[in-house]
Amino acid sequence: TQSTWGLEAQVADDTKRREIWASFFDKTSKQSVKDIAKVMEGFNDVSNSAKSEAIYPEYFRNLKRVYQERDKEFGNEFFSLLSPLNDRFDENIQLYQDVLQNTGEELVWLKRKLQDQIDTLQRRKKAYQFARTNTQRKI
Repeated sequence: TQSTWGLEAQVADDTKRREIWASFFDKTSKQSVKDIAKVMEGFNDVSNSAKSEAIYPEYFRNLKRVYQERDKEFGNEFFSLLSPLNDRFDENIQLYQDVLQNTGEELVWLKRKLQDQIDTLQRRKKAYQFARTNTQRKI
C-alpha cells in the first residue's frame, strides 16, 4: 500500500534499493509525485545512514538530469528529500557548487535551489563551529 512505500524503501536490500533508485528516473511512472516523495523519504533515512551515504554520489550526478527531464515539483522533491543527511559541510558545499557551475540559465529553478542550499550549508557550518567553540571553552 501507499502508506508502507517509505518503510519498504527503508528496509530494502541493496538490489531493491537499486530498483527503487532507478524508479526515480522512470518518466513513464504512474505514481504521483506525492507517493514517490514518500519513497524518497524512506530511501534517504537518517536511521539508515550507511545505505543513504551510498546514494549521495549518484544524487549529485543526477540533480541536473532530474530538472532537465522531470517537472519542477518532482525536481524539488528529489532535491530536498534525497539531499545528504550528514555534517560534511565543506564537501557538500563543494559538490553543490560543482553542480551549480555546470548548470545553465535554462534551469533557473535548480540554480535557485542550489544557491539556497549552499547558503544554508554555510550558515549551518558557522553555527556548528560556533557551538563547538563555545562548548570547548566551557570544558
